[in-house]
Amino acid sequence: MTATHLLMIAGTWYVKDHGEMLHVARRILSRGTLDLRSLDDTKGTRTVLDFAQPAPGRPSRTRLLPIPALTAVPLLAADEALGWGSERNFGRLVHLQGEIFVLLSLGLMGWSVRRAGASPSAAALAVALTGLAWPTCLIARRVGPEPVLAFLVSGFVAAGVARRQGSRAGARVQLLICVLLPWTHATGPLVAAALVASVGLEHLFRSPGGVRELRGAAASLAPAFAATAVGVASMLWLWNSLYQGNWWGGGYGRLMPAGSLSLRNPLVGLWLYARDFGFGSCVLLLFALAGVRRTGRAGAEGLAAALTITGILWAFFALFPPSYLFADEPARRLAATLPAWGAVAGTTWDKLAWRPPLPQALLALSLPVLIYSLLAQEQTYFLLPSGVSSSLPQIIWVRLMAEGAPPWLTVAPVVALGSAAVYCLRRTSRLLSETDPASAQR
Repeated sequence: MTATHLLMIAGTWYVKDHGEMLHVARRILSRGTLDLRSLDDTKGTRTVLDFAQPAPGRPSRTRLLPIPALTAVPLLAADEALGWGSERNFGRLVHLQGEIFVLLSLGLMGWSVRRAGASPSAAALAVALTGLAWPTCLIARRVGPEPVLAFLVSGFVAAGVARRQGSRAGARVQLLICVLLPWTHATGPLVAAALVASVGLEHLFRSPGGVRELRGAAASLAPAFAATAVGVASMLWLWNSLYQGNWWGGGYGRLMPAGSLSLRNPLVGLWLYARDFGFGSCVLLLFALAGVRRTGRAGAEGLAAALTITGILWAFFALFPPSYLFADEPARRLAATLPAWGAVAGTTWDKLAWRPPLPQALLALSLPVLIYSLLAQEQTYFLLPSGVSSSLPQIIWVRLMAEGAPPWLTVAPVVALGSAAVYCLRRTSRLLSETDPASAQR
């Protein structure tokens, strides 16, 4: 997956939120502060932050919650050490933040699939399907909070597998994730609430008594609920109230104009998110839902988390349909749900027992869906060396070619990464031929 994602890496900040996050990371590294006072235009930050004006009598402060910026600090420090920190794109290595957290997320998901008793072919399928889904590739290409959210969701599912197998550490990790989520993104409390609900729903899925087990379900979700309450309360008090001066809106409350978050027809939003997210993730969702139908709810690891997170975020964002300026919003907003859906696909694959070449054909279908989504949703005008302006995807290799970089900086990396991607896909295809779990173990 690394090679496939790096073939499409953007290598730059994409929207002003990304630029603001990277500037905050630079402020933390250079001055040990989140405040944005004394801005200068020497590194291209003024245009990034032209809208982040302080309220009267207050210092200029970032709207964004701190965890994503903190994750970028080590990469920015490496850029500074290598002399790349002053570049107009805020550096080079720092733009791998999304890829690093997506890879960690995929690794945790593969581990949880194997820990749940699935075969290596099932784990390979889960990683390949999730990694090739357009929403996953989208957040891997860019910096931002979404890769961190995906990592935390994947960690929650993996910790749940360990917890059910008697690991106390798994339970502690789940509680820690519930505390961290509200500090990661404005939707973090919603994701944390969804994970709390998933603990109770999972108890109902696995209990023969069904709805008669509501008391046991309530007892099982009490610790996660308490941890989420701690995370939300600390964020509202320390960040929103004390730091930003706005209990509910935080940094957004003093910047959003009146009516900017007015509700709209939810049917429009439901359709837009179902269409765009469903298309970009169609192959993964097909495998996951077919596996659930075959095995039942109790045998599908991560199903409760997938249903609750998708349902809550889908319903919430349906009230705020995506702007025409950001056509990728449905894929980006719901990308954090994919590690849970990948765990569902992986843990049900062995029972599904589809014979070759059907799984290989469906996996191959992920590639044209991915390429189409990239070309349809990301177009940037580049002035080519010939003087012709051409609309092309925002990819670092395309940009370097347009700027006239030598072939060893453009063609050579593309050929190497493409070869590595083909090799990995061929290995995954061979693993998918091992439909018998016993033979897969050998």
